[in-house]
Amino acid sequence: MATSSDDVKKLREKITQLEAMVEKLTSKIEKQRKDHEAEMGSAQSLIETLRTSSEQTQTLYLQATNDLEEARSILMEEGKKRLCKVCLKEVSKYVCPQCNAPYCSLICYKTHSENCTENFYKTHVEEHLRSQSVSSEEKRKMVEILRRVHLDDQDGDESGDQEPEVDLTKLTKQQLEDFQRDITSGRIQDILEQWIPWWEQKVTDDRPQVPKNLPALTTISTATPSPLLPFLLVDILYSYAFVQRLMNGDVEDDVMECVATIMELSSVLKSNAVYHSGQEAIYRCIETANQPSLFNSAAFSVMIIDDVTHLLIGTNPLSAMFDLNQIFLSALEIASQEKGSKEKKKQILNCQRRVFYFLLWSQDLKEDQLDAIRSSIETISIEQKEMIKSRKPETKSMLHITSDNNRDAKSMPVNKPLIQPL
Repeated sequence: MATSSDDVKKLREKITQLEAMVEKLTSKIEKQRKDHEAEMGSAQSLIETLRTSSEQTQTLYLQATNDLEEARSILMEEGKKRLCKVCLKEVSKYVCPQCNAPYCSLICYKTHSENCTENFYKTHVEEHLRSQSVSSEEKRKMVEILRRVHLDDQDGDESGDQEPEVDLTKLTKQQLEDFQRDITSGRIQDILEQWIPWWEQKVTDDRPQVPKNLPALTTISTATPSPLLPFLLVDILYSYAFVQRLMNGDVEDDVMECVATIMELSSVLKSNAVYHSGQEAIYRCIETANQPSLFNSAAFSVMIIDDVTHLLIGTNPLSAMFDLNQIFLSALEIASQEKGSKEKKKQILNCQRRVFYFLLWSQDLKEDQLDAIRSSIETISIEQKEMIKSRKPETKSMLHITSDNNRDAKSMPVNKPLIQPL
């Protein structure tokens, strides 16, 4: 059967269409192949990234695990160190200065090593006494005190108008050594008239008269007072009582010396120290007072602790802060008249502002806020008195207090002052 020309033409058109369709399908398949290869490359890259991230995560995990184990080990070691080495039950509060053995109480201290304690006291006291040299200025002050006592004993004698001269060069070598030893040990105070501070007298005119028109704390600071301020108050009261006792109540005789002693003794006024308990504050004060430039005697230090407990009663904190503020104001007036004392005046002014802050704050202070603090300080006083009784006579001039608390106070950063700037 013969094929017409029309059929051939249609067949050719069909073939052309099929070829175009095949070419289109081939192009589409090629494009899909390329897209698939690109996706496979991205997936491979993602897998490689995930593998690298997994390795880094595993490394960080191992490092964190090692750090955690190391921290646990340190904590366990610290826990062992803080445990009392004598009874092995209580947490240690003190450290023996001789052998560094931690102990928790006076009983454990006495029993941990008799040779250790006795050797420490003997060695430490001897070194301390050897290091205590009496300067010519100290001699002059002591002579002045003796001169005032001598004048008071004249009872109106006309000859009392003339100042008696005391020449140390006329003393024998033994007398001079005895005189210097009495100054160092504090026994020289036994010849002076006993001064009774105002906080130990029930009825007295010596109590500082606080004016009734003092401004409120809110007039100088809108910030809420820190709950730690009562503990800081202990530090300031200790330095106040220390200076009053040291000067036998005659603070006005040498205001600048008194202020210098207070700034050296009070870590709160000097460097914005922070305490979290009354005991911590007392331990730090006693440690500071044991420095050669401040040390008097163990009995004197315990007496100051008792003074602090009295000063924490009733309105005594307010009276003490007012008196201390007046002392600093007098020192500021003197420093203003001295030439070349800008830095000294600045230091005194900074301390006076802190004292003034405590003065205004203590107006609203309630006695029940101080009951627990006073009880804890009384416990320290009893403990130290027992410790003094248990020592040999030649070792009673040194007060032994070494506490974890005051080490913490030294190392504690003071990032934000508890006393707001005025």
